[in-house]
Amino acid sequence: MMRSRTYLTLLAAGAATLAMVSPSHAQRTVVGGKPRVTITPAPWMPTPAPVQSIFPTVKQNDLFSGSDFFPAAPTTLLDNTTTTGFYFPAPNIVLDDANIPDTRDTDGDNTYYLTQIEYSFYVPANLDVTGEVYIAGADSTTGDPIAGDLASPVTTFSGTLTAGSYILTVEFERCSPREQPTVSFTTSIGDTYDYFWTGIKFVGCPGPNGTNFAGMLLASGPDFEDDVFWWQGNQSCGGTAGQGYYWFGGNPRASFYLKVIGAATQEDAIVTSPDVDGNGCVDDADLLAVLFDFGGSGGAADVNCDGVVDDADLLEVLFNFGNGC
Repeated sequence: MMRSRTYLTLLAAGAATLAMVSPSHAQRTVVGGKPRVTITPAPWMPTPAPVQSIFPTVKQNDLFSGSDFFPAAPTTLLDNTTTTGFYFPAPNIVLDDANIPDTRDTDGDNTYYLTQIEYSFYVPANLDVTGEVYIAGADSTTGDPIAGDLASPVTTFSGTLTAGSYILTVEFERCSPREQPTVSFTTSIGDTYDYFWTGIKFVGCPGPNGTNFAGMLLASGPDFEDDVFWWQGNQSCGGTAGQGYYWFGGNPRASFYLKVIGAATQEDAIVTSPDVDGNGCVDDADLLAVLFDFGGSGGAADVNCDGVVDDADLLEVLFNFGNGC
């Protein structure tokens, strides 16, 4: 079973959020045990507007093209983060196809190792927000998300948030990146992409006016991403639309705000670091973490990710002591 440690980073937008956190000190909350939530202001993100209709229509069949390159590892496999300022309510699981140019698959096995995924969402009012993050492979025959992958979320998040936009970052354990199979498809102009599905479900239904969703996924684009979504349906909030492929017509023609970081091989995706606690400074705390876990197998103190905490990890911390401080 793959083990991962997931971090959730919520970057708040708007001056209203300043009441929650100090500009110099981020608020940190433990959610579900291991995940860590960090909320800091992100005033560059505009206040979004709703799409023309809450409910999507039939699938749009247009495809797209994009630029290819050979990246260093780990690298940005997909970057769809040019915010349009529009949002999609997500009271049930709403997934977007994360399309990675096939040229990034350096070993040709249609499998990637993910280190981090970023999403963005908008909160329309001061609310208690609870959500779930989903990642699913694609069925090679139908293209649908694999049902078993949607049986439970990858992680959850919650918090009392002021109105504004947020960036949600899911970061997997640096020594154990998430192994993610994909399915390939080729566009009408011959570009090949490998894709999987990922998205969010917010727990909560709209208010009487249909606007007070607990959270709304922000749109990005248009760019090489398609505007096709997979939606679980809105039955739990009194709607009638069933699950399946949909597209949000009109303006915007876009996908989720989505950024995927990782590599085609596990070796390239693994990140070694003497900064054990991830605070940006190699100091006494990192040294003590290695000493306390000395002789253990793996974990955060395994600086070089070789599966054991030993002299090599201790030396890495000592040689880098003071860096970033």
